[in-house]
Amino acid sequence: MTAVLRPYQVEAQQETRRLIREGIRRILTVAPTGAGKTVYGASILAGAVAKGNPVVFLAHRRELLSQTVEKLIDAGLREDDVGVIQAGRTGRPNALVQVCSIDTLRARGTAPPATIVMVDEAHRALAKTYLDVSALYPQAVHIGLTATPQRTDGQGMKAAYDRIVRVSSPSQLIAEGFLVMPTVYSHPISPDTSRTKMVAGDFDPDELAEQVLKPRLMGAIIEHWHQHAAGRQTVAFGVNIQHSQALAEQWRASGVTAEHIDGTMHPRDRDAVLARFKAGTTTILTNVDVLAEGWDAPWCKVLVSARPTTSVVRWLQCCGRIMRPYQGLGALVLDHAGNAMRHGLPSSDREWSLEGRPKKLKGAVEPVLGTKVCPGCYAVVASEDEECDQCGYRWQPKRGTEHVDGALELVDEAAIAAVVAARLKGAAGANRRIELTAEMRVDYERILRRAAYSGRSVGSAGFEFKRKHGAWPANARILEERFFPPARAPQ
Repeated sequence: MTAVLRPYQVEAQQETRRLIREGIRRILTVAPTGAGKTVYGASILAGAVAKGNPVVFLAHRRELLSQTVEKLIDAGLREDDVGVIQAGRTGRPNALVQVCSIDTLRARGTAPPATIVMVDEAHRALAKTYLDVSALYPQAVHIGLTATPQRTDGQGMKAAYDRIVRVSSPSQLIAEGFLVMPTVYSHPISPDTSRTKMVAGDFDPDELAEQVLKPRLMGAIIEHWHQHAAGRQTVAFGVNIQHSQALAEQWRASGVTAEHIDGTMHPRDRDAVLARFKAGTTTILTNVDVLAEGWDAPWCKVLVSARPTTSVVRWLQCCGRIMRPYQGLGALVLDHAGNAMRHGLPSSDREWSLEGRPKKLKGAVEPVLGTKVCPGCYAVVASEDEECDQCGYRWQPKRGTEHVDGALELVDEAAIAAVVAARLKGAAGANRRIELTAEMRVDYERILRRAAYSGRSVGSAGFEFKRKHGAWPANARILEERFFPPARAPQ
């Protein structure tokens, strides 16, 4: 039985074929989690095979190879039309479709004929392994499939592809029931990354490990899982193997079945861990990166993000694991790494470019526009929301306005804070204070938290706030004492 494409998949397929007719040979298909990129890709390959054209599909993990073979059969291909090139498997060298392990193909030095070369998880296409194989097909059409068209270091895909074809958007997929809108919590106790050095465009994992293995932070992760997600099957992403193993141990100590999984394990042992999780025997599954791509477990609806990252790709890949619909279950993100405020909500629509992300100063990570943290329960919500749908907290109405040609538009709290800071910058009086807006309060709370966690003083936190907003915070003693309790006189 041939799989029926969704309307947006048909539109994307038509756009891809139009570009090919115009002579575009390298096309990157961007399909968010839940959009059915493998189904879409299999349909294109099936169309080529129907005309007698050979094709090659490249993937980097054996699980992705098996999933692709299934989708190709669902797309209407006969099993005899599909061969697999992978170490330890018997292939079909005469099949028109060759589903290939990128490592096996490169190691063998063979190049089965192809008019189309399709790459799964195409944000990897700039790696030398992929470039070497791609060079074997100078005349073929190259089509990449990905949900996140950047490398994890922020580098764009312009060197590998010439055009982007977009397949749907998170908002459309949520509206049509193909994705679940996740509830996102960002906990006040999170690692201080302000002084963490950068390696390959992201935080240095060795330095991060020293911070995240602290008992206070580890305890907060376990405590808040019991508060918000007790009993629900959960996937957790740590900084490194030691951190992932320590998290699993902490959960077990709290009475929860938890296992760690990583890429150094024997495939048989890894499969056994995944089987126990699928059966429900294991409640928590901890890892570093092994489950970020190509792992489909729609029954798992809780993500614990314990790894700070500057990569929006890594953040969205992790969140995508829990956003597929399953029996009406809701999705929950417990963000103990501050990633929601760095990169925005995983449900947000994004404008992707082949150019990649703009370059920033070394180590600079600014909170993303369009989100805010509820001061009542620490849920991360859209900046335009007036009421938190988790605890009912209500923000004060926004009063700022800006004159523009043709219309009046409201200015958000962040814009107001920037205007106030600019006005105060040259004002006389080094001790001038400013009343906190809701957004400033959340920002100062974040600054206080970092200062307390890293052993700095309340005064250093106030100075950091002044440097950012142009004045000292006014009437903030109660907030400051939450993180810096006053010393008690001896009895």
